[in-house]
Amino acid sequence: MKKTFKVGLRVGNRTWYVTLAHSSKFKYHRLSCGWSRFMHGCKLNIGDVCNFELVDEEKFIFEVSFVVICVD
Repeated sequence: MKKTFKVGLRVGNRTWYVTLAHSSKFKYHRLSCGWSRFMHGCKLNIGDVCNFELVDEEKFIFEVSFVVICVD
């Protein structure tokens, strides 16, 4: 069974809302709808590492920090 939730990803004073999809059958969680806006807003690239800390369990808000990987 697949469930979706609206979650907030907060960086500093900005929050982006994205869809979190969860499948118990296939055992995955995936961020979708809104993820691209978040990536562009934070200037993230493939390979950068994100850390998600749940800071509001009722509203599903995550504080996000990241490490930008520089590739030369």
